[in-house]
Amino acid sequence: MSALTVVDRLKILCRSFYIQATWNYERMLSLGYCFCMIPFAKKCIKTNEEQAHFLTRNLQFFNTHPYMANRIIGAALKMEEQAIQSKNLTDTQIDRIKKRLSESLAAVGDEMFWAQLKPICAILGILLSLYFGLVGLVGFLVIYNVPHLLVRIRGFSVGYREGSDLIKSSSLKGYKLLLKHLPKFGGFILGLLLIFLLDSDYIKKFSHFVAFGVGMIAMYFMIRRKVPVPLALIALVVVGAILSQFFQ
Repeated sequence: MSALTVVDRLKILCRSFYIQATWNYERMLSLGYCFCMIPFAKKCIKTNEEQAHFLTRNLQFFNTHPYMANRIIGAALKMEEQAIQSKNLTDTQIDRIKKRLSESLAAVGDEMFWAQLKPICAILGILLSLYFGLVGLVGFLVIYNVPHLLVRIRGFSVGYREGSDLIKSSSLKGYKLLLKHLPKFGGFILGLLLIFLLDSDYIKKFSHFVAFGVGMIAMYFMIRRKVPVPLALIALVVVGAILSQFFQ
């Protein structure tokens, strides 16, 4: 029988949204992860000394993609419950499984959200902004955060259900399939953006088209150089504003 009730798990799920609040270079997400484990310590561990030992152990270095961390949190909770109830898992085994999961999920999360989903949603937001103004900003936030929230909530549920079996399950196949097709969808959306721009009043002259092309090439090389996307966009806007004074 589970030691944690539905309400307990809901509290931990809510805490997981703060996992990046204390991000730092020394231990990355460890303090946020430990913050998620406090309700478990209070509910399932009896003495203050044991609670202190448990929380100290969960303050060790922890780094993964923040949206995928909920799978690890859910799985760790299930393993900690099993360790208390049946003693068939040791602290070392739990920490080792947590480390292996954090490494594999970090790669999947970074590729899916940072490299694929966020740029695609940004392009969709631009398309909406061209015709509906501020609706584009709202559209971007909704389009991006719906899958983000689903991944966090479902990940926590899957992790808690599977526990240590998560490390050998096939539950990441769906993400790998999505990663296979997201670049194609991104290319399609980018093509739509180009069509709408070329067929709109935003590009009226050949010089506008050339400027747009140069901007795209500059953005490509800045991203290749690992320049942060916000910084690259600001650079393009500033340079564009300066050059527009000379080529009107």
